[in-house]
Amino acid sequence: MCGICGIIGNPTEQDTSLVLRMMEHQSHRGPDDASMFAWEQGCIGFRRLTIVGGEEGKQPIMSENQRIVVFCNGEIYNYKQLRSFLLHKQHQFLTSSDVEVIVHLYEEYGCHAWEHLKGDFAFVLIDRDAKRTFLVRDRVGVKPLYVANVHQRWYFSSEIQPLLQAAPELRCINEDALRSFFQYRFVPHPLTPFKHIYKVSPGSELCFTQEGVQHRQYWHIPGSSQGYSGTFDEACVQLDEIVRSSVAAQGVNEVPTGILLSGGIDSNVLLSHMAEKSRPPFYAYTVDFEQAFDHQGVSEFSLAHEMCETVGATHVRVPITPQEYAEALPATIACTEEFTADPANTLLYLVLQRAHRDVRVLLAGDGVDELFAGYPAYRRFLNNPHQQLYGRRILSPDYEASLLKTEYRFASVGAWQQASLPSWVKAQGIFQTDPHELTQLQTDDQRLQKMLENDIRFWLCDNLLLRMDKITMRWSVEGRVPFLDHDLINFALTLPNNWKLHPQYEKYIMRYYARRYLPTHLVERKKTGFTLPLDAWLQGPLRSTARDLLLDAQFLSRYIHRSKLEACIKSYFSGEPGIPAHMIISLMCLEYWHRLFLAV
Repeated sequence: MCGICGIIGNPTEQDTSLVLRMMEHQSHRGPDDASMFAWEQGCIGFRRLTIVGGEEGKQPIMSENQRIVVFCNGEIYNYKQLRSFLLHKQHQFLTSSDVEVIVHLYEEYGCHAWEHLKGDFAFVLIDRDAKRTFLVRDRVGVKPLYVANVHQRWYFSSEIQPLLQAAPELRCINEDALRSFFQYRFVPHPLTPFKHIYKVSPGSELCFTQEGVQHRQYWHIPGSSQGYSGTFDEACVQLDEIVRSSVAAQGVNEVPTGILLSGGIDSNVLLSHMAEKSRPPFYAYTVDFEQAFDHQGVSEFSLAHEMCETVGATHVRVPITPQEYAEALPATIACTEEFTADPANTLLYLVLQRAHRDVRVLLAGDGVDELFAGYPAYRRFLNNPHQQLYGRRILSPDYEASLLKTEYRFASVGAWQQASLPSWVKAQGIFQTDPHELTQLQTDDQRLQKMLENDIRFWLCDNLLLRMDKITMRWSVEGRVPFLDHDLINFALTLPNNWKLHPQYEKYIMRYYARRYLPTHLVERKKTGFTLPLDAWLQGPLRSTARDLLLDAQFLSRYIHRSKLEACIKSYFSGEPGIPAHMIISLMCLEYWHRLFLAV
């Protein structure tokens, strides 16, 4: 895993110093090596975290004639199979790096090369003869990639901060992104919190030529489900084969590897398969809360420890206190860079702070809930379709009406398409599915399928995967998500939805399959998520921190009626019911974001 950055178009004498500055601000993504490459159309910088390829994996990777140049952040998991195929086609390899297959696939297939890749990646490819430069992002957006147009030149980076350092004029808030954040708890691609910085959408490429920039979507989420023709038992066997193959590709490494472990099914299935494949020691990290700070009993450490003892993993307890959480919250927001509302992000930050001492790769169970309908909210929505309209809002409809100033309330999603956005941004497809559309679909099966597709495309990419990459890389650790293997995604989306959302259980087929490896009491547990005793902490040891921050909130007062915000905060801390803790922590995160990124 690495960091890429650069400038495309009309090189100047200052480009080298600008790119060096950009590289410096993502040095955590690649502490092992750094390199630069300048050519007639621009300049690229690279920071490397060594996982595969050793000395031969240094970048850039070039073709034999140096016509094709690639810098890649990520891993290509099927590179050995691709390498064999390309050798059979008489391609000559100069290194053992997984990235070199991109060069030769491009020679073979042109821009259709990326369709053959299985991996987590964001890369830049230069075709010097054709005077074309490509920015390409993996199918579901495991690896981030940002781009901005500054004075008719294109700046790109794995993170936002290098762009702000190279072009300070980009430090301008995107109020459409803020509105969407209040609605969804994340900022949907291609938008970011900054008005003129955009995400490259997952599964897409941007091609830069002398004529301009063009967007192409090289992968789409497969269409409707119900394509699987086998039996339920046959599907379980196939699921087992695909998951085992993915864990073997991503979990067995030349560098120390660990897993983010909870008391849930997904991470424990990964643990079981890692125990079969990996050489000890392999590490499992689990959050724990002292009993004095866990009145709600949300800690899952004892459940996770049971499985670690069974499979022989080295179990690392990561105790977290309210004070540690409060101190790490601003640092978490600094490294995620975008508006965040999930209190678990800071738990992940503290886990990585501990894990980076031991490992270079950390696996997580992200993706299962979106592929196999694991969230209880799916069932709640089908029972009450109008609930989806408000399910993930930061503010309930009542609080939105009373707190938010009128001009900052959420408008229809379609209105974004009429905004003055560049054509290449519109081509990437703003989050176009209006929540009201879900209530108009004819059957529960159609509604569930649409929710799963939306969550894979947006909630997963712009929330869960964003935090996984940004927080792991802050600590120079490569985060991997084996359940988002390309073959597993395609397989899961062919399965009937009643094998996912069963009358008794969410992600039913996953639970049934997990019985082969996990004890019954763990398989049958209700989903709890990666959580913490947030309300008890805010009302107790974090009370003064939260209250003081929000009552002095300069940023929030631009968008929220100050007198009503103060009344709301005082009501929450006086113990009045009806104000959720997630609303308080979300407002805290927005205020911290402003202080870190705009009030500088």
